[in-house]
Amino acid sequence: MNSVALPTGTRTGTPAPASTGAATGSAIRASAAGAFFARPGALARAAGTLADRAGTLATMDAEVAATALPAGAFGGVPESAALQQRYATAVAAVRDQLRSGGQGLTALADGLRGSASGYRTADADAASGYRSLLAGESSGSASFDQLIAANRGKVATALANEQGTLASLRAAQQARSRESFFQRLFDGGHDLGDEIDSAQRRVDLYQSILDDNRKILDFDPSGNGRIVELVGDLDAGTHDVGVLVPGTFANLDNYDGLYERAKSFVDADPTGGLAMVTWQNGDFPPSLPDAASASYSQALAPRLADFSHQLRSAIDSSPAAGNDVQVTVAGHSYGGAVVGLAEHDGLDADRVLSIESAGMGHDVWGPADLHDTQPTVQHYSMTAPGDPIGYVQGVQVGSLGHGADPDTFPGTVDLATGNYPDGTELHGVSAHSDVFTYHSDAWWNMYGVFTGGAISTVAP
Repeated sequence: MNSVALPTGTRTGTPAPASTGAATGSAIRASAAGAFFARPGALARAAGTLADRAGTLATMDAEVAATALPAGAFGGVPESAALQQRYATAVAAVRDQLRSGGQGLTALADGLRGSASGYRTADADAASGYRSLLAGESSGSASFDQLIAANRGKVATALANEQGTLASLRAAQQARSRESFFQRLFDGGHDLGDEIDSAQRRVDLYQSILDDNRKILDFDPSGNGRIVELVGDLDAGTHDVGVLVPGTFANLDNYDGLYERAKSFVDADPTGGLAMVTWQNGDFPPSLPDAASASYSQALAPRLADFSHQLRSAIDSSPAAGNDVQVTVAGHSYGGAVVGLAEHDGLDADRVLSIESAGMGHDVWGPADLHDTQPTVQHYSMTAPGDPIGYVQGVQVGSLGHGADPDTFPGTVDLATGNYPDGTELHGVSAHSDVFTYHSDAWWNMYGVFTGGAISTVAP
């Protein structure tokens, strides 16, 4: 049976609430049969619009207060006091209306966010119900389906929370913009632009996950966040599965880059036989000095090894069972050291690919340092010429460094990184990430490893 596509919105038999104007006009639509379809994404966007308008009213209120005329402006004639009173009464009435309007818009925005969150929770419950009836049909594995359903609810909750955070940050930034220079200088505040950008990126990510019914296998938004996602399907046509592990700086704010890399390989397979997993399930080094430490890889590696066995079990219980599915685990930069240590911990893989890797893993110097459960694992590695990471490969001092150079590790196939699609050489600092450039020689070599296809090696 094919995958079941669940609707983005939740269908209900109850009437829609009264319209709140153009901001919410597209959020709820009636069907010909009289039922209503709610679009949580539209509700959330309407909430953001209303919150912005509330901020505009707050700014107008502050401006009215700042431009109030002094009493002397009305002169000293007997009628001056009456004019001053009438003016003050009019200003107070305007400010009351502005504050009342702002409070009303804020209340509406909060209500819409709550409604969006409720609809998404209902979506997750409905998805869970369908998957319990059609176990194993959506992603190809009953256990993965359960994880996907559970994590959809977590993402919906995270979205509602992040939207609240974003609204609060924007309100605080607007309030700060109304302060004088000296208030900003002495109140200890700071520009919130970076925090607002971070919150917006997470809102966009969570919205995409929910709207596109993406398959999240693990998720935690706390701190830098962690996420594992199945890109593609485990179905009767699946013959290869790749797992892509990122490196330094990886967090939820920039996760979309990892997802797009994995998706590019899945989309390129004309047979539909390749599925990918993005594995960002823990804290990665947040800076280059931190990347010298083995502590992050030592914490991540056992979790990756455990996941590899979970993945194999899911494949064996899916319609792909019997296809001799080949699993490739690839680590980029610091992720290569994570994959190497995971091999030491019993990683279940048929192929291992090191991409611009920091090393084979702390204290991993030869095949004897790897687990003996799969001695036939095929190893591949690529490092672009001029990539500074080449200076640290094979260098280890105490707790710093990541073992052997993956390009010269015994039994490893050294892959060429070649050129960009326009024919210029992949070389230097930029090549560290540019190896993922779509249809570059390095990208084609990765695709060849993931699919068991053609590869090009470094000339002897």
